[in-house]
Amino acid sequence: MDVSVGAVLGSAVAGLARGSYDVSRQAVNDAYAGIKNLVRERVGANSGADDAIAQLEGKPASQARQAMVDEELADAGLADERELIDALNVLREAMGETVGQGDSVQIAHGQGIAQASGRATATVNWVGGADDE
Repeated sequence: MDVSVGAVLGSAVAGLARGSYDVSRQAVNDAYAGIKNLVRERVGANSGADDAIAQLEGKPASQARQAMVDEELADAGLADERELIDALNVLREAMGETVGQGDSVQIAHGQGIAQASGRATATVNWVGGADDE
C-alpha cells in the first residue's frame, strides 16, 4: 500500500479530537469505525493490529505508533487487502484534504486535471481529443 494506514488513522483521530471535521465529522467517525471493525473481523479484537490501533488513539501524532499500525497490519496480511484499501479511501475522502502530518491530498477524477498546492502552479496541455488514442 502506498499510503501509511497508521498516518491516515492518526490524522483522523487527531482531527476528530480537535474538531477539524465540522461538516463531515460523522462521515469520518463512521469510516474510522469501519476500518477498526474490519481489522477486528479479520484478525480479532485482541490482536496486535487492534492493540496497535488502540495505542495510536492515545498518541495519534506519534510516527512510531503509526508505523506500528502499518507493521501489525502487514504481519496480519491485511496491508494490501482490497477491502482495507477501499475503506481507507472512504476515510480519506471523508477527511477531505487533511491526511497526514502537514500533508495535503487532493482527489480528482476525470481527464485534463491539473492540481497544485501552495505557491505552485499546474497546467494541462491537451493535445487532440478524447478519441485520439
